[in-house]
Amino acid sequence: LVAGARSALDCIDQGIWRNCAHDSGSPHTGVFHYPLLQYLPASLAILLGASDAAALGFLARLNVLAFGGCLILIWLALRQRPRLAALGVVAVLASTATYQSTSSFGEMFAAFVILSAVVSIRARRTLFIVVLTALACTAKETVPPFLVVLGLLVGRDEKRFLPSRHLLSTMFTGVALGVLCNLGFNQFRFGTFSNLLLTQPMFRTPGWRLRFEILVGEWFSTVGGLVWFWPIATLVLASCTTIGFRRLLLTPRQPLAWIPPIAVATTAIGFTFGLANWFAPFGWTAYAHRLAVPLIPALLVTALVVVEVDLDRALARLGARRLVAGVLLAGVVIVSLPHLMVPWTWRAAMGEMGAADADCSVPVYIDRTPDLYYHCLTDTMWAEDLSVLIAATKGDGASTTARVLGAVTILSFGAIALDVMSANRRDTSGAVTKDSGDESNVPMSC
Repeated sequence: LVAGARSALDCIDQGIWRNCAHDSGSPHTGVFHYPLLQYLPASLAILLGASDAAALGFLARLNVLAFGGCLILIWLALRQRPRLAALGVVAVLASTATYQSTSSFGEMFAAFVILSAVVSIRARRTLFIVVLTALACTAKETVPPFLVVLGLLVGRDEKRFLPSRHLLSTMFTGVALGVLCNLGFNQFRFGTFSNLLLTQPMFRTPGWRLRFEILVGEWFSTVGGLVWFWPIATLVLASCTTIGFRRLLLTPRQPLAWIPPIAVATTAIGFTFGLANWFAPFGWTAYAHRLAVPLIPALLVTALVVVEVDLDRALARLGARRLVAGVLLAGVVIVSLPHLMVPWTWRAAMGEMGAADADCSVPVYIDRTPDLYYHCLTDTMWAEDLSVLIAATKGDGASTTARVLGAVTILSFGAIALDVMSANRRDTSGAVTKDSGDESNVPMSC
């Protein structure tokens, strides 16, 4: 990435604005295939005189800041319902976002920018919407259609399918700017409007059966499935889906009630199915599912917004049952432990990701032996145990400190999510005092 940024800046200095460091007829270029969003901070660091090592350090620290920024944005977006805000924070803490924020892939930075765009649409801040949606579309070239759906869901009025005309025009202006930036950047480095390297036919997954198998693996694989590596976020998405279908069964003639939650689920499935059509759906080699990370925080917030009343009430009821709340808090800490540890133990965890077939013990390349490549991919995907997660719980003194601090943080926000200190108390007269988050606690008079 840093080398590509230097090549790009050299071309600009020489007045070259098309086919920069690119040999005609080749899918490769000196300005490598990474998204435009990653090149912006890398180029800034170089323009400020940073060495390669300093530029890498800057990008690494930016990833950590993006992780913290996601937590802050989730809280700000849902602060009117603290239980949901805390649930969103726990969902990110108890996930592979901890690994992504300490790796150099840039997925966490993309997640922060996409989440920022969704939060700005929810807040209806015109200038921020234009700038942040444009930036979000440069995070991944496949993001724009999914960002549009999420924007429509968080920006809509309660009594209408779509947001206001002003909000729609603002959002689509930002999306259009982002798409144009992507097209222009590809012209700059490839001389075409498409990313020549990533769109090669050999990178497309062959056959519908294999695609659907990979789609299932993206959710349930024990070495990368979202159910295991984003457990709380997946539970929120599943709850959103369940609420949507329940509303459909109970009130089929009120589409405004059931279409939004089902649309969130459809977007999540659609995004992962899109990845299943590519030869490296998980973005390996990395811990768990790397390529899903950019969209999950935004999906999480959208789901919490769409079914906020139902989830808020459910959390209030769970928090009122102290034994149930205690078991849930303990369970959340347990499932979060591997992800709190993995920044220090990722080598051991990734060492458990090998395929069982001995033919896959050496590097296998998609352009040389595609059949063997997909065999090794599915063989790795369907490991028989959870040894990856077990390996991630092992570590040294530094990770022990992280384990303790992480567990305390998870417990603290989990307690807020369940509101275990104030839910459904009995007053001195023996009457039940309902939690203020339950909308049934509204004074009524004759």
